[in-house]
Amino acid sequence: MATSSPSSWLASSSSAVGASPSAAARAAPAGASAAAVAAGLLQRRATLVPLAPPLPPALVVVLGLEGASGCSSDAALGTPPSPPPPLPLPSLPLPLAPSLLEGAANDGHMNETDESAQIAGVKRRRPAAAPRLAAGGAAPLKAAGGAGAAVVVRRGGCEHGRRRSKCKECGGTGICEHGRQRYNCKQCGGAGICQHGRSRYFCKECGGRGICEHGRVRSQCKECGGGGICDHGRERHRCKECGGGSICEHGRKRYDCKECGGGGICEHGRRRTQCKECGGGGVCEHGRLRHICKECGGSGICEHGRQRNRCRECGGASVCEHGRQRYHCKECGGGAICEHGRMRRSCKECGGRSICEHGRERYICKECGGAGICEHGRERRSCKECGGASICEHGRVRRRCKECGGSAICEHGRVRYNCKDCGGSSFCEHGRARYRCKECGGGGVCEHDRVRNKCKECGGGGICEHGRQRTNCKECGGSGICKHGRRRYGCKECGGASMCEHGRVRYFCKECGGGGICAHGRQRRSCKECSGTAICEHGRARYGCKECGGVGICGHGRARYRCKECGGRGICEHGRQRSSCKECGGSGICEHGRARYYCKECGGAGVCQHSRQRSRCKECRGTS
Repeated sequence: MATSSPSSWLASSSSAVGASPSAAARAAPAGASAAAVAAGLLQRRATLVPLAPPLPPALVVVLGLEGASGCSSDAALGTPPSPPPPLPLPSLPLPLAPSLLEGAANDGHMNETDESAQIAGVKRRRPAAAPRLAAGGAAPLKAAGGAGAAVVVRRGGCEHGRRRSKCKECGGTGICEHGRQRYNCKQCGGAGICQHGRSRYFCKECGGRGICEHGRVRSQCKECGGGGICDHGRERHRCKECGGGSICEHGRKRYDCKECGGGGICEHGRRRTQCKECGGGGVCEHGRLRHICKECGGSGICEHGRQRNRCRECGGASVCEHGRQRYHCKECGGGAICEHGRMRRSCKECGGRSICEHGRERYICKECGGAGICEHGRERRSCKECGGASICEHGRVRRRCKECGGSAICEHGRVRYNCKDCGGSSFCEHGRARYRCKECGGGGVCEHDRVRNKCKECGGGGICEHGRQRTNCKECGGSGICKHGRRRYGCKECGGASMCEHGRVRYFCKECGGGGICAHGRQRRSCKECSGTAICEHGRARYGCKECGGVGICGHGRARYRCKECGGRGICEHGRQRSSCKECGGSGICEHGRARYYCKECGGAGVCQHSRQRSRCKECRGTS
């Protein structure tokens, strides 16, 4: 069989036989294998067909026989001429002739699963990948950037840009009946909730991975350099300067903003976690915020029994360099201070949110039913019967108690706010209490030039239904009246605060150097030389001056206190002056049944050294 010659010269020209592009790196071995395959096919065809047809032009070109003299198919299958020298390896391999491969496939001589083709390095193209379908079997999505391009949906994602299992709108399987992620739902007993009722990842007791070595959330720890901390040292999503995502258009946290309808605001207009009616999680069993409750051992309470962030000894974060609460410090420009130099929430001009429609602080307004008013009609925190928080063990306001070392007591033993030596802020430039200074237009002075809360015409809050000061009214049981029926602060038996060791009112005691005593040894307010405040321009006591219209003068031109027609308090039920009535036991009647002023045995001031009434003694009159 004359078929060995073609195989030999086909093998010599194997470098010209095409191979797959992927086999270009190994062109020599692949070319030899491809030539062997082609020779085997031709040998089979020669044995089956007596006279081989002429070679296709494409194969002639591939084999490099074009232009050879006397070259034909018969010559190719007969005795061939000497093979030409090997051709150089081209830079790009030439593919096999389509007709040759096509004919072999049609005759069944070349199978796709033939191991010889795999060994030859002929790598077939992969079939075109089926276009990927969108979620839910929708039309296939086109590549981005082309005409009619659509957003490519990731595997497991929904059309809302979330995971399908965690999407409420799609009814994801990971969403429970309470509208939360099932994994983090306490009511469903989610796997992400630990035995302490917290998220397992953020639970300190469980050693959650989200808690750093400093006991804080890792992403919000400054020392750990958490990713949630911005350049300004704040939480990034809550930083206004960084434009945090949780800051709304009103400059507040969106979650806690009433105008935005934040999710943290309940139906009562309070923070949901701090609302007692809603049973907020931040309210403990004692009705206080859990983190600042001493009985519950709240985390916000330091070892000194104060709120940790407000404790000076602990160096609380809210204490500024001036020793005040930074938020309330004028020098530091605290955010709570308005442009008028007052607390913003309590400023009427700024329309502070704590000011009610009656012009008072809403919290302590009785008409508004302020929460700071107890059932006894007093401020809850200052009510002894209610056990107010500001009442110390001595029955006084704690911050004003000397024995407790109250913070409001200065080095001179006075309330710092009311101490002139310390330059207390309650004193104006005229040396008076600013609140009661007429020239300064103090808020405590009404249009009748009286103290507002003690003015009957203005209906002052300090005036009771009997027309007296409520605190000093016995019938109303005023707090200023002690069990002996006297004013508490002026009662010797009760040890009133205004009584000195000499048994006098401290303010008017010369030996104690009381502030009410002037350089002339008189009561400062009643001293004409010192121009006392109680002396009018006519040189009389302003209270009893008719020309000045003193408040002590009634419409009948008499002293109001002793006017029967006006029902003055100095007139008893017997129609006499109360102090001089024996039946009423007036204070002007001594134990001997006489007027104390004229009683010799009692040493009355109206009895002179000659044992006569001073006003009727000629000897005393002559000497005077």
